[in-house]
Amino acid sequence: MTYRIPEDETQGYTQEQLMVIWREITNSIRVRERAFGLE
Repeated sequence: MTYRIPEDETQGYTQEQLMVIWREITNSIRVRERAFGLE
């Protein structure tokens, strides 16, 4: 994941906000049964 810092710093996210976003994304990922198994 990359994040480009906007030129206007008031429009950007703080480090804490980015960590919350990342945590929510990674917690929402679910591996399906047999997703990586032999077919």
